[in-house]
Amino acid sequence: MNAVDFSTRLAAWCAKYPNQSIAAAELGASYGTLTGWLGGRMPCALTRAAVLRRIEYGTMEPVRAVSAAELAAECRMWRGRHGLSQINAAELLGLPRETIRSVEAMGHEPKPLFSDEILHRMGQPVDAEALAEVKRRERPVEPAVLAAALRRWRKRHRMTRDRAADALTKMGFFTTGRTIWVWETARMLPRQPMALMRMLEAKPPKPPRKPKPDKSFGRQLRAWRRGRGLTQVQALAALGVPGDQAKWSDWERGKKIPKNVPELIAKMEAVS
Repeated sequence: MNAVDFSTRLAAWCAKYPNQSIAAAELGASYGTLTGWLGGRMPCALTRAAVLRRIEYGTMEPVRAVSAAELAAECRMWRGRHGLSQINAAELLGLPRETIRSVEAMGHEPKPLFSDEILHRMGQPVDAEALAEVKRRERPVEPAVLAAALRRWRKRHRMTRDRAADALTKMGFFTTGRTIWVWETARMLPRQPMALMRMLEAKPPKPPRKPKPDKSFGRQLRAWRRGRGLTQVQALAALGVPGDQAKWSDWERGKKIPKNVPELIAKMEAVS
């Protein structure tokens, strides 16, 4: 429905009343809001649905004005009664996902007709088959089953959680080591659990080989020290470098590289 169709239907309904102020009061909207709609301004989908329901089906009970906190509480209780997540509650009510999240987060005070439409939909009988279908799509596999499969896959390939997260990310399923822990403890399911289950049947990509450390500077250090007949501790003292023998040993063996190599080389050349 476009803005012209909406304003046309609304105008035909308003014609039954002596003036627009009375029509606005009957509808549960302000006079300024009603004139804006009649002038072509389009309300949001939920408000539009509430207006059409009231003018086309003769639903003229007083609009129930609720606060953001009250509407959020009603949504949570309704979801809890039916055992639904926010995503699946939105699907069952015919709402965008973001609407349920925003309502329960109490982001702003709801407009009366907006909240009236949500409360109306939650007040309708819930079809058992539709509820079962929504829940089936929500949990195509139990969290404990996926958790066990993920642990087996990770241990079979001898991977830590961080390494498993890197492997899955390279396979096209972005995640982190922390999230792997959440899934393995069956606290929640990923958004695409069956896609993950299929990936667990494949072999993970091999991790990149670590580059071999550059030992040329270590050999240079050892030759300089031995050429002067110094122990490792004496070499550190001669260069005025704080630290112990273990530090110099790591440098000579190429395990670690000093941060200030050019400065260290200059000091070595200055020592006779």
